[in-house]
Amino acid sequence: MRQLAIRRVSLIAAYISLLTPLKAQTPDWMTLTQQATGLASQGRFADAMPIARQALAVAKQTYSMQSLQYAMSLNGIGYLEMATGDLASAQPDLESSAAMVQRAAGQNSIQAMTPLANLGNLYFQQAQRQSANPTLQKSLLGKAETALRQVLSIAEANFKGTDVNLSTPLQVLAQVLSAEQKFTEAIQLEQRLLTIARANLPADNPLILKTRADLATTILASGDSATALSQFKGILVDAKRILPAGDSFTSSVQDIINQISDRT
Repeated sequence: MRQLAIRRVSLIAAYISLLTPLKAQTPDWMTLTQQATGLASQGRFADAMPIARQALAVAKQTYSMQSLQYAMSLNGIGYLEMATGDLASAQPDLESSAAMVQRAAGQNSIQAMTPLANLGNLYFQQAQRQSANPTLQKSLLGKAETALRQVLSIAEANFKGTDVNLSTPLQVLAQVLSAEQKFTEAIQLEQRLLTIARANLPADNPLILKTRADLATTILASGDSATALSQFKGILVDAKRILPAGDSFTSSVQDIINQISDRT
């Protein structure tokens, strides 16, 4: 039901969003960056990589290796490396990018959100590969939590109430907290996420169903089977009303209900 890794589309959106605060860029650097981002948004990561590297070279030549433009390009390369599973190469690039952006734009600047989010995702993906080494896994989850807490803090300073821009920071931090079995806070964040979804989407939007299911899944993981069962039953009723007959989401919810009922 839950996709533990941060959703790729969210990271692509974040990569694109890093471009918006900068104005009056040289056409070559901006054009190359937008081309790489466009290919990444289509899942064409291998095609995007040489263009992203060209953008990095242009940023170095036109600006400097200490510039925000260079840091942004390095972040883009790190993102592409992570998206293709090359976490070892992505780590130094994303760590350097995050540090450079914070130096150039400010530790809590809105521009720092994207590299910190990518870095948090990197640590989270690394943690998922370390199930045989609980000590290292715990350390990596802690690093992911630290980075993503800063992302949420920056988001909360710039966006208020039920602003949709708070959704991804809330979602990804909740995922990490769930992995750390910090269920109480994870549930609180997912309840906020559901409130935002309901404030910004039509009542019958399937994304609301999926957000409710994520919340119920975390409640179930926390050990509260009764509350989770009640919530899944409500989700099932609405899923049958909103989604096409035979939809896989509806079937998954029914399976979870059956599993909970069999255990209780």
